Amino acid sequence: MLGDWLKLHRKLVDSQVFSDPKLLKLFIWCLCRSNYKTRYFEGADIPPGSFVTGRISGSEETGLSQSAWYRGMQKLAEWDMISIEANNRFTVVNIRNWRIYQSDEDAKRTTDEQRMNNERTTDEQPADNERTQEKKVKKEKKVKKEESFLDFDTLGLPESFHTEDFRIAWGNWSKHRQEINKPLKETMVSAQVKMFTKIGYERALEMIWHTLEKGWQGLRAPEPSGNGTPSKPRGYERGDDLQCFNKRSDGDA
Repeated sequence: MLGDWLKLHRKLVDSQVFSDPKLLKLFIWCLCRSNYKTRYFEGADIPPGSFVTGRISGSEETGLSQSAWYRGMQKLAEWDMISIEANNRFTVVNIRNWRIYQSDEDAKRTTDEQRMNNERTTDEQPADNERTQEKKVKKEKKVKKEESFLDFDTLGLPESFHTEDFRIAWGNWSKHRQEINKPLKETMVSAQVKMFTKIGYERALEMIWHTLEKGWQGLRAPEPSGNGTPSKPRGYERGDDLQCFNKRSDGDA
């Protein structure tokens, strides 16, 4: 602790001395007068947390009468906040627990802890950034992997399925499952591709559009229409975007 400042603990406000303005003033005066390092007076060692005083000088410095100063010092000693050692030459006042609240070691320990905490935080930041970046990359790879098996060009469908109509139908089917919070899984897509290949282009296309019109979760084939033409949502036209399956005429149920 430097000689030009001192520390006050917050719990002072809960102490007896805080309730008496004169005693509080007197106690703070004792803190301010106490040595922050060993001094010498008439050949005697006066350690940190202690100081030499007297009734006359104490009265003058605090602005209290000599009797008020003496009674106040006795009350502080009674409350074990100070101790008083008097002889025939001078009086030494000792602040109780001075080293606990005012010691340089405590301040140094706090400073060292703060420095170590700052260094640890600084060291941890790059590691945290690396972990965050690593998680981000893994997430992006996972998303790309999840999206890759939905890509029409990688489904593994026969060449006859590679038409604009089927591409749009598949995009709508994939989007529909996402919108109902039932996204297609890789094993499910693989099974559907095998089914499409088995039943053929026309029936597969008709099945997708029929399921989208009904808003069903699973693919279902429509009842035979008799003309063999794939059914599409009314209002659909080539070039419509992926929301086209929602277009219906005013008379649709």
